[in-house]
Amino acid sequence: MKARFRIGIDLGGSKIEIAALDGAGQARARRRVPTPAGDYDATIAAIGSLVVAVENEIGAGGSVGIGIPGTVVERTGLVKNANSTCLIGRPLRRDVEAVLGRPVRFANDVATRVDRARPTALLPERREPYWTVISEGCALGYRRGAKGGTWIAKYRDPEGKRHLEALGAADDARDADGLSVYSFAQAQERARAWFQDKAREAASDIAPLNRDYTVSEALAEYRADYLRRGGKAVDRLDWSAAAWIAQPECQSDGIPADPACRP
Repeated sequence: MKARFRIGIDLGGSKIEIAALDGAGQARARRRVPTPAGDYDATIAAIGSLVVAVENEIGAGGSVGIGIPGTVVERTGLVKNANSTCLIGRPLRRDVEAVLGRPVRFANDVATRVDRARPTALLPERREPYWTVISEGCALGYRRGAKGGTWIAKYRDPEGKRHLEALGAADDARDADGLSVYSFAQAQERARAWFQDKAREAASDIAPLNRDYTVSEALAEYRADYLRRGGKAVDRLDWSAAAWIAQPECQSDGIPADPACRP
């Protein structure tokens, strides 16, 4: 009986790489081609051609899984948050399954590559991280080195400047402990917290706080930002903040008192 093969495909912005693994997790065939830049239909065709070529080489078929630089929404089957913009909003699962004539499993490429249930032989070492988009301007990267992987967060501020932050080791060699070694989910959580800090820095030009953020601080920073943006009605702003937010005791029956009210 022929061995059951698993076929993994890394669909990236610059290349498409495919590998066929036998039952022991050993790569029996591997190929890569450039990704057709900005061409969705050509990308689907390239995936189909690679699968056919690899299955002809190993003399057997197999299940197929594809890691993409984004997410396939389960409810709609459409792609979102992809670095390869030609994939966004397209029914990638439906179209690939139609070409291959079988069900195909999709996953975010970073999550797929560091899933310890899958062979790490599919992930080559390289200096440039494997990025996945978390939200606009924010990405989480996995960098594979000779001694294992590390997580890196990337934030692009409103001025277009790029900021990088090393988050810690990935759990492809050691168990995640949430302190210095992180799973994909833990790395996302740390990255999101850092993104929030950087966004606050960019908005208010202050260092992030390691304590609760008070209402008074929020009002003061909003006022400063309003003035930076050329706001002219600062008196009205001060009165509104005092009447509705900072000094509820100056209200009567839910109606703001006279602007002169100052306890």
